[in-house]
Amino acid sequence: MENVLFINACVRPDSRTRILAQEVLDCLGQPYTEVDLNREQYPAMDRQALELREDLRRTELRTHPRFAPAWQFAQADTIVVAAPFWDLSFPGLLKNYIEYINVSDITFTYVKDQPVGLCRAKRLYYVTTAGGPIFADFGFSYLEALAKADTIVFDKTGTLTHATPTVVDVVPFGGRNADDVLRIAACLEEHYPHSMANAVVQAAAQKGINHEEMHSEVQYVVAHGIASSVAGEKVVIGSQHFVFEDEGCYIPTSESDKFDALPPEYSHLYLAIGGELAGVICIADPLREEAADVLKALRGLGIRKAVMMTGDNDRTASVIAKQVGVDAYYAEVLPEDKARFVEQEKAAGHTVIMLGDGINDSPALSAADVGIAISDGAAIAREIADVTVAADSLNELVILKCIANGLQKRTHDNYRFIMGFNSTLIVLGAMGILQPATSALLHNASTLAISLKSMTNLLDEYK
Repeated sequence: MENVLFINACVRPDSRTRILAQEVLDCLGQPYTEVDLNREQYPAMDRQALELREDLRRTELRTHPRFAPAWQFAQADTIVVAAPFWDLSFPGLLKNYIEYINVSDITFTYVKDQPVGLCRAKRLYYVTTAGGPIFADFGFSYLEALAKADTIVFDKTGTLTHATPTVVDVVPFGGRNADDVLRIAACLEEHYPHSMANAVVQAAAQKGINHEEMHSEVQYVVAHGIASSVAGEKVVIGSQHFVFEDEGCYIPTSESDKFDALPPEYSHLYLAIGGELAGVICIADPLREEAADVLKALRGLGIRKAVMMTGDNDRTASVIAKQVGVDAYYAEVLPEDKARFVEQEKAAGHTVIMLGDGINDSPALSAADVGIAISDGAAIAREIADVTVAADSLNELVILKCIANGLQKRTHDNYRFIMGFNSTLIVLGAMGILQPATSALLHNASTLAISLKSMTNLLDEYK
């Protein structure tokens, strides 16, 4: 029976290197002795330790416990070392251990001023991986999910549309002045991190409207709006759902026709003061020029269902949805509604991509199989997303899907070829048709050919 020594330099209990090393040990099929460097904690060899080692070596070479690890290493028939690759080197625990067992006349000696190894091990397996837990995701699963994806969910504002909306009109209600509506709206929106809010503030600046702090007790409600107080009256601004349903505001008497005539091609911000609608800010949020073509290209790459979800009202959402050509759209939705829809699609067996840019998209980005954020979106969206599109173009989605599809296809093709080719070599060798040398040559040549082919541009297949 072989004397197998296992040197474990892994720190984490779920170490990928430790798990891989266990596979090697299982294949050896022999009992083994483990040296766990986390428990042993061999000290670094300073001057004092070196002097002590040399003194003991001259007097108690074969009996002192100090040399037990060196003897253990020297007498092993097979050695398995498990050490993750950290910081461009192997762990310090292993370095200390090697120094500790490096003892003259036990693990090595000098013959004619040349070092000669005394260890009897005929085999040494050095197992290493990039440091990290076994379940850490390094991006491979995202590419695999992108290749499998059949459903994509788009946010509207800043995603399907440009991230630079502009105010095109301010419609006052209740006998109020348009500039006063814009002044109060800009005052409330100036600290809110959203492209719509920025558009309101910029519009006020362009008109020279002073909107110094007039409000108090500001409440920011994510994906809903803002509530505050101006001159003792409650002021709210935000979506139609927030203003009229959540806050219970009403349209002034005799102005319902004016409200119904609001242009549907624009996004709307609703401002209410004292429970009454004070104004509607119409914001142009033009569709990205490439949006419709990108969606068409994605369908050709395996996307079967495209959905748009927005907090805008139904009239505005329907116009954008028709222009893009999505299969379905949902208006006046909340962040939790987006996330719930993604979870429902996943439960139905679909692989879902979520594309968004705002704080309100974060729950859905997290819930999706692959969350993709726009580069100039909110910081939290980029942090939560699995992938960030760096360029200001949805065409990057097509490139990303092509890469994922191509990588998946190439992996499967390589696997099928390798299994088929190597199986053929084994059969021909067993039948005596191929000599071992010829079989080895063909095997290595096929490996080289597959490697070279795998280095070619994945996108060339889609040109």
